[in-house]
Amino acid sequence: MYTILSRLMIFLCLAIIVIAAFFWYIPLIKQNESMYRSLLQLEESLMKENERGIKLDNERTLIKIDPYTVEKYVRECYLYSRPYETVFIFKTELPFHHSSSTPGTNK
Repeated sequence: MYTILSRLMIFLCLAIIVIAAFFWYIPLIKQNESMYRSLLQLEESLMKENERGIKLDNERTLIKIDPYTVEKYVRECYLYSRPYETVFIFKTELPFHHSSSTPGTNK
């Protein structure tokens, strides 16, 4: 009789220890999962920045080698033009704003 009770007590103590360890590690598991998600996001942003760096390196080499690329950037950014050349600048306007007043009426 005592051997059955002592075995039952040992089994219950071990079960309590396992359950306690499980609940003790739940916050660590959740923290690990959140850190893994943030790691994946950081790796994704790193890949995007690496691609952006490659594009910028290509543009830099084009600027060093190709004079037409330099001319294109100067024309676009600083609105330079050749002599006797007319440059048309199209400004984009904001979308039409609907007001309560109708055209032709003064309020």
